[in-house]
Amino acid sequence: MMKEIKAVDYIIANQLGYLAGNVVALVTEWQITRNIKVLEAAQQEINNLLEREKFMEDRLKKYSNSLEGSNHGND
Repeated sequence: MMKEIKAVDYIIANQLGYLAGNVVALVTEWQITRNIKVLEAAQQEINNLLEREKFMEDRLKKYSNSLEGSNHGND
């Protein structure tokens, strides 16, 4: 038998951000309701999370590259 835990308790305990927390909440709701629209909303939030992470990864690469370029003149 599985122990029941509220989605909000899991989100707080694992310090999830808004998008990831929303995915957990929506999947938890879907598990109860089996409403496909809720599952589709969770999928959309996963897509949003992926877009954000790809954007942040790209920004980090550009920033790292700019630091490398500025350090070459200081040798």
